[in-house]
Amino acid sequence: MNSLERVLAAKRFAQVDRLPLFLQTSGFAATSAGIALPDYLTKSEVLVSAQLAAAQRFQNDVLFSALDYCVEAEALGTEITFALEAYPHIKSPLIDNWRRVEDLSIPDPYSAGRMPVLLEACQMLLDQDAGEHFVVGQALGPTTLATQIFGIENLMYLLIDEPEGFTRLLAFTAQVTQTFARALGAVGVHGVMINEPSASPNIFPPEVFRAFIQPLLQEIFTNLRRSYSKANWLQITGNATPILPLIAGLELDLVTLDSPVDLSRASQVLSRKTVCGNLNPLLFLKGRRDQLAEGLAGDLKQGRELGYILGTGCEIPLDSDPRNLEYLIQLLRCKSS
Repeated sequence: MNSLERVLAAKRFAQVDRLPLFLQTSGFAATSAGIALPDYLTKSEVLVSAQLAAAQRFQNDVLFSALDYCVEAEALGTEITFALEAYPHIKSPLIDNWRRVEDLSIPDPYSAGRMPVLLEACQMLLDQDAGEHFVVGQALGPTTLATQIFGIENLMYLLIDEPEGFTRLLAFTAQVTQTFARALGAVGVHGVMINEPSASPNIFPPEVFRAFIQPLLQEIFTNLRRSYSKANWLQITGNATPILPLIAGLELDLVTLDSPVDLSRASQVLSRKTVCGNLNPLLFLKGRRDQLAEGLAGDLKQGRELGYILGTGCEIPLDSDPRNLEYLIQLLRCKSS
């Protein structure tokens, strides 16, 4: 099996020759190779080269085409600031009143901001990799995008003071998410990931997810399925345990689980979804090797035999030690031999 076949088999709950591996090496693919982060985040050819090299070095089965959390906000007109050794950040929220969302237009993925950079990178990965790896493109989820253009504290107060405004704002950002996700699917990537960290129960209570966020995600994935027949993927970081039954009802194929989630319990709730997780990415940053070995052993013990991809619950930090990732590969080789 090659990597693409391995991940697709896991998606179908079929037998695999070895456990599929998805280490979320986004910007880390650049920093670990000595590439300037701004170049990685603005030049599709740099992203492609770094991702292909990282997949080879760390035996990743997934090529992760993602930039940063500012892409959609920037495309909407938000001013961002780039840094040499960190991801860009937003100078200030784009809107200070939810009603101003009515003045915004859905950005064109083929011309707005750096959206075309990501689309081009996806196409180049598909062409240059020639079917060896599973290529996934990422779009930011509606809740997370709302925090980017309005501010997370403002969004929390809006939910309390004006629930209608909260609903209207997220309805708009959901359209942005859906439009970009559809464009990623049109390129032909093997998977479209909706990355929605701000929907975590660590930020909003499960009742908010049930009432406001889950219906939007349902609509996004249902509509995406109509035009895109490959793999739909959801990633919500933090302890998503309280909302797992709601995630189970979504029309999607794969779910990333972060390290606070009990993998065994989640696998039972998400019995019809392929699960990916839930190595703590901080182990690669500051964890001792015995901690990394312990984390891997725990995941292998809790993980399913079928329908499971070993991976990190979120992105690997930019300043992680590449030797820790290489050590993980050594451990996996020992386990499979």
